Amino acid sequence: MVKGAFSLRDGQRLSEHPPIIEADEWAGEPGASPLREASDIALEKPATDVVLCGSAYAPGGAPQATVEVSFSVGSMRKSLTVHGTRLWKKTWLGNWLGERPSPAAAFIKQPLEWAADDRVPPAIENPQQPTGRRKAQRQLWGCGPVPATWESRRVHAGTYDAAWQRDRAPFLPVDFDPLFFQIAPPDQQVPGYLRGGEAIELVNCTPDGLRRAVVPTAEVRCQAFIGATPQDLPLRLDTVVLRPDSEQIDLTWRGLLPLGRKNLNL
Repeated sequence: MVKGAFSLRDGQRLSEHPPIIEADEWAGEPGASPLREASDIALEKPATDVVLCGSAYAPGGAPQATVEVSFSVGSMRKSLTVHGTRLWKKTWLGNWLGERPSPAAAFIKQPLEWAADDRVPPAIENPQQPTGRRKAQRQLWGCGPVPATWESRRVHAGTYDAAWQRDRAPFLPVDFDPLFFQIAPPDQQVPGYLRGGEAIELVNCTPDGLRRAVVPTAEVRCQAFIGATPQDLPLRLDTVVLRPDSEQIDLTWRGLLPLGRKNLNL
């Protein structure tokens, strides 16, 4: 794995290397607060994750109750409706219609984080599916890293039963799918991998409203040694993290070299 930080403005590599994140980092209590940073530890990823860690900005710096945000990287594009703080409010028909979101408070800058508290309506919505009644089923909508316990990742984790314990442990189950390692929401995963040079567009993710850039390109080489024998290890760009609040893009390349049993000293 190779990781680098680049300027969002000009694509130049920054002198300070981003740290390798060995475990998930949460805003507060693990599992009960937004996931700020997902672990970098993964065997392989079948696609490139595109993650946006940042904020929504009211256009022109004038406070607004709702701001439309969008971002794109290459062919991947996503839109979000971002609200200021709202509360659940009973309707005049009471229990029949249930509680609905109150008018939102105006904001200038609002973090783009997953909803972690059902006591308040989500701040981020799918523009095509606005929040209705409190108890109605709704799709979580966001752009940040997805916890491993959420359904979109958990379904790929495989089966850890008595047969696994007896025949496979501590290795991964036979039905484990590497899609488990994808930390981006499914609609932010790019099949076939990004290569660098793809267009980036951010709308209302920076104070200036519109920002255009490109995914930085870098020549990254890796050589692995099996005993004294060197072997070139192809690397794929499998993670792009946009950090517009700090004018930064983090890129991660990863390679996988299968080893036969004769190369393992077990």
